[in-house]
Amino acid sequence: MQVRYLIVILAVVVSSFATFSYAEGPRISERVRHAVERIEIGVRSGALSREEARRLGAELHGIRDEEARMRADGRLTPPDRMRLKEHFPCHAGC
Repeated sequence: MQVRYLIVILAVVVSSFATFSYAEGPRISERVRHAVERIEIGVRSGALSREEARRLGAELHGIRDEEARMRADGRLTPPDRMRLKEHFPCHAGC
């Protein structure tokens, strides 16, 4: 039952990114922030357990760390952006 709710929450998170599809798309930090909000909503509603939320939060923390490492030289290259965007699939092609 919890797996079904996890899938639903993740589907909502992924599809919500479609609403952000504009020219370059949202920054990775905005995507992570939005995902954190969705996870918090999932925990409050009971759709996600605290353990599931911890796991997802750790994954998001890893994405933030990866972005920070990529920006260490002062810029984020187009290949870096593409790699980070792979963490956030989008049905709208963003």
